[in-house]
Amino acid sequence: LFLVKSLFAVVLATPNVAAAIQIKDTSYPIPANAYFVAPDGKDTNSGKSPNSPWSVAKALNSAPSGSTVVFRGGQYHKATGKITKKLTLQAYPQEKPWLKGSIEVQGWVNDGSLWRKDGWNYSLPLIDSKFVDPSVPMARYTDMVYVNGVSLNQVGNRANVGPGEFYVDNANYQLYIGNNPEGTIVEATVVTSGITIGNNSSNSRQRSRFCPLC
Repeated sequence: LFLVKSLFAVVLATPNVAAAIQIKDTSYPIPANAYFVAPDGKDTNSGKSPNSPWSVAKALNSAPSGSTVVFRGGQYHKATGKITKKLTLQAYPQEKPWLKGSIEVQGWVNDGSLWRKDGWNYSLPLIDSKFVDPSVPMARYTDMVYVNGVSLNQVGNRANVGPGEFYVDNANYQLYIGNNPEGTIVEATVVTSGITIGNNSSNSRQRSRFCPLC
């Protein structure tokens, strides 16, 4: 059994959709067996105090079966993990956590009319071509890039990149965008799944507003 209650949002792809989602304000009691996580949580922390939070992965791996994992508010980029035991996941009272499959991309280099990110080592899987309309072949690609929460369109080569577009050069580990990133927040999706449920996680509860496709 996996219960879904309105508490925090799991956002795997689209910040612009996420921005439109209103998370319910909640105040679930924090039990004595709680462990805490935060966007800046560290695996070396104790996890037993709101001021000494773990990372998400550390909490899912180390919290004992039957305990509660409390998420502090904020954005959890590239939040992944697997639940293999009975756990309750909930937000800290009056705080709103966002679990996102993207990272903020920095370190852009101007390249003519484009901007380039070197060392881009993320390669997302392709969708089987039998599920894609041949007239829109780029629909096979699952890469996603956003500037200030607005999605860019993916193109198939560097020469076609213009404003509002991006290109992933997997061969040379480079990401190109046609928008000047200066003074903006550029995010790109780097994972295809967030927190997954294992076979041994019977009766786990996620008190959340779950948005697996957002």
